[in-house]
Amino acid sequence: MTRKIDAALVPLILSGGSGTRLWPMSRDQTPKQFLPLVTQLSLLQETLQRARGVGAFVERDDTRAAIGCRACPDEGLSVVCSRSHADRPALDAFLADRKVAARSEAGSSLKLCKIAAGEADLYPRLGRTMEWDTAAGHAIVRCAGGRVNTLDGGELRYGKPGFENPHFVASGDARFAD
Repeated sequence: MTRKIDAALVPLILSGGSGTRLWPMSRDQTPKQFLPLVTQLSLLQETLQRARGVGAFVERDDTRAAIGCRACPDEGLSVVCSRSHADRPALDAFLADRKVAARSEAGSSLKLCKIAAGEADLYPRLGRTMEWDTAAGHAIVRCAGGRVNTLDGGELRYGKPGFENPHFVASGDARFAD
């Protein structure tokens, strides 16, 4: 589905950096995007709440195309994993009881974008990440109909002390996120 880009307001979530420049309440340990300034929610959480229902899309050559997560194909999961930070034994153990059709590697938050675009089914992250590494990609996965859950099944949360994420799994099909 493609359509010409109109002049409508499009939510854009940017993430990265420490958020300390030109912002009086930000500090290295509390960047502005993770501060609850207006309500009990952080600025990132408020932005995501407002963006719900807009959906996820890509834009190329003045054309916007909707993207969305897919249901897992019958032949098995397409798993995307980290190119440079993978814990292979932990990943193999995690995938041992799942039907895997293909594995591929990708860098950075591209893995989350592949889930959102329906190009992969599962992204288990069993290594260290920080909130700023995942926040924007997480928002895109959610808008595309997927989820990013911790290994205990709860949604990955933000605003944690130290900003370090627990291990998590991104999936377009809820049956395979846990």
